[in-house]
Amino acid sequence: MKKAALLYFFAIICNCCFGQLYYFRGLVTDAAGTPLQNAVIYQPRTHQYHSTSFDGSFGITTTSIADSLIFSLPGFQEVSVWVHAEKYANIVLRQKRNSGLTSKITSFTLGMPKPVYFSEVSAGETYAVVQENIFAETNLYPRTDIALNIDKASYSNIRRFINTKTVIPPDAVRIEEMLNYFDFAGNSLPDTTTFSLTSRLSKCPWNKESYLLFLHLNAKSYLYNDLPPCNLVFLIDVSASMDLPNRLSLIKSAFGLLLKNLRSVDSVAIVTYGATTKLALPLTSGNNKKAISDTLERITPGGFTAGESGIKMAYRIAQEHYNPKGVNRVILATDGDFNVGIKTENELESFIAGYKNMGIYLTCLGVGMGNYKDSKIQTLSRQGQGNFAYIDSYAEAEKVLMNEFAQTMFAVAGNAYMQVHFNEQPVTAYKLIGFENKLNSLSDSVAKIQGGEIGSGYSMMGIFEVKTNDSLLKMNDTIGTATLCYKKSGDTTLFHEKFILPNNFSELDSLPAQYSLAIAVAQFGRYLKSAKALPLSSWNQLIVFAQTKVIRGNIIQEELVDLMKKAARWYGADSSENILLPENQPRKKRKKNRLF
Repeated sequence: MKKAALLYFFAIICNCCFGQLYYFRGLVTDAAGTPLQNAVIYQPRTHQYHSTSFDGSFGITTTSIADSLIFSLPGFQEVSVWVHAEKYANIVLRQKRNSGLTSKITSFTLGMPKPVYFSEVSAGETYAVVQENIFAETNLYPRTDIALNIDKASYSNIRRFINTKTVIPPDAVRIEEMLNYFDFAGNSLPDTTTFSLTSRLSKCPWNKESYLLFLHLNAKSYLYNDLPPCNLVFLIDVSASMDLPNRLSLIKSAFGLLLKNLRSVDSVAIVTYGATTKLALPLTSGNNKKAISDTLERITPGGFTAGESGIKMAYRIAQEHYNPKGVNRVILATDGDFNVGIKTENELESFIAGYKNMGIYLTCLGVGMGNYKDSKIQTLSRQGQGNFAYIDSYAEAEKVLMNEFAQTMFAVAGNAYMQVHFNEQPVTAYKLIGFENKLNSLSDSVAKIQGGEIGSGYSMMGIFEVKTNDSLLKMNDTIGTATLCYKKSGDTTLFHEKFILPNNFSELDSLPAQYSLAIAVAQFGRYLKSAKALPLSSWNQLIVFAQTKVIRGNIIQEELVDLMKKAARWYGADSSENILLPENQPRKKRKKNRLF
């Protein structure tokens, strides 16, 4: 409301100095009265777009005492309202039904009531509003479904927040994305097997009354030359907001790295959108790397962001050159600011979902800071059954588009999700760590689990915190089952693979390296999501543990410890203290099973 007051004061000053100005004020809610943040407000007379703040309120300066405004939000019916500067406007948006676009959820506990969530947003940037999962009683709710289209952008976002000493919005911290930024690859799979799932049970280091259950899923990794041809359309945002070194210039470098992986059977077209939308490069063979590279170099930024027209042209080109035996994919690179040429994001999402059903997928690469719209482009990538990465450096571009190229581009399964069913005798309650849902998806009564694609060499680590009946735990060989549900490429049949979750308890000190690393990452995420600053002693204990678990010489894992140290200095309760931990520091003997 402070922002609204300042705008109102500014309107008065402008009125005195420059002529008659007015101020539209109001509140946008759903039918139940819940404030709706980031609702789009379009003023047809001026062709300007505005949005509601975190509490659903809005304030617009205007030269007309009354005007027509159009309000919209994905999943809700669009409304046109005549507003007057002398009256406070109360706008109600009602959920859209049978629109052909169903809200997608990341995890779903069968039969469990949906809690009411509320969260803040970070100024200048938007993130999907999420809330930590709560414990479910196993005798009432024994099954939870988990989406497997896990993006890895959260860790890259956190890195840039920490390195720029910026307060981290809690909703930007997604523990499942942090976990799966790291390579937890398991053993090689035989030719006859596409997936493997291993699990491990151990004590929970942050709650002595609980255990941790690790689920580690791996997909078969195929040789690059054995993979089908690629039909790629690069869709590049060249609007004025991209005119920064960490935006368009970085995207050019990223696509330059991707070119190194292209073969003669692959092809690329380039579409740009900004002041205008144009085909910068017709479909070109992957062998002609110079033509592709020269086109990238000639691209310059400027103008508005006509995101809708750019996406439509990119998909039209992908459809015209569709290869039924290949991989057909649009790769969107943007800071996510789709503010011109689109009335509602719901229409754009429906458009992308339609092409997904035709076999054309979407990968989104996010760049930038301050104007970055994580929630928008992540939603678009998921509607396109693709993947999403945040590129903040050349090294990150190399990781995503070179080292993980096959996993990013080639799907071995689609519409994939996992059903975890717990045995209620040994497991009395459980809580999924990470995989939080968006507010608007949870409020949709017809929301469905977000099935996604699994790429070649895919690896996923999931963690449950579980409470047990220890006497019954000792008597049971299994604690539950996990069923992998997916469709093969080009096949509409839904396949099911069932895995037993054995009672294979390991002490914390004897856990395999990948599970110990997962504990350190998950605890890091929990600290970053805390509303209160933690004492430096807690950070120190976490850092000591992480240092003993990372692989020396692994740049990504060693960077994790460095980020923990920086976070402790800047977010710790007493930042005047020094972080200890020189490499040769003697460590006190710890009590068994107590790490933090």
